[in-house]
Amino acid sequence: MRVFGVLLIVAISFISFSQGMAPPAQASSLALPVEQQLVYHCQWTQRVGPSSPWTGTMTIRVNAEGLINGTYKSTSARPDPFYGRMITVTGALNGQNIRLSFGISPAVTVRGELFSNGISGTTTFNGGRFEFLAARAQ
Repeated sequence: MRVFGVLLIVAISFISFSQGMAPPAQASSLALPVEQQLVYHCQWTQRVGPSSPWTGTMTIRVNAEGLINGTYKSTSARPDPFYGRMITVTGALNGQNIRLSFGISPAVTVRGELFSNGISGTTTFNGGRFEFLAARAQ
């Protein structure tokens, strides 16, 4: 499944370049639009062992202080921990560093990096390590 994650990152880069967008920005010049709805297509992949990725759509807003609020809805073909529910998402953005907390039990917090066209991070859930990738919808 690691290959699928790499392919998603390559796809994000290809979409950005094919639409005339710049490559991922450096932390000093990166910013998200303030108080605008941003939509991301997300994928969670377990790092160890065979697994099918979980997928979903995340809709967030970032305020001027870098605080994040929004929702996440699963689009997986099979049940996952988020399946069938609208999940609250909160977090913070500090430069290129991003933290996203998903309102389920047990708690899930993704820590990672923000790029101009997506988010890449990791989390631990029920004892497993997961890679989180989110491609910004056009």
